[in-house]
Amino acid sequence: MNSIPFSMDLGVSSVRGMLRLEDTGLIVEWRSFDLFGASAGTLVQVTVPYRDLAGVELKRRLFGARLVITAHRASAFEKIPLPSGDIATIKVNIPRNRRRDAPGFAAEAELRIVDVEDEPRIPEDTGE
Repeated sequence: MNSIPFSMDLGVSSVRGMLRLEDTGLIVEWRSFDLFGASAGTLVQVTVPYRDLAGVELKRRLFGARLVITAHRASAFEKIPLPSGDIATIKVNIPRNRRRDAPGFAAEAELRIVDVEDEPRIPEDTGE
């Protein structure tokens, strides 16, 4: 399972989109909607490299499923609209008709994150 739809409540607005696993990283595509459900923006896409992600966890709730995506740094999610207080964690709700796909998506994402963590790192050039 390489893609899954999601929604996220931001208070007076909401976000709906797709999470997609690609070779380059986690692709987050979304569109914002106002309180009345009208589109409030254009479709936006951001790629978050796997090396910036700490983990993807599936949280099952009584009436739904939620993916919790955590980053090593807050800057990894700086372009993604998040509820106030969340700076390094994305909590997205998975639609009922795709909840069966959520465990596979979370497991695949975790494997990709671990694979990147196991690769040798090239030291960053500090310019000195």
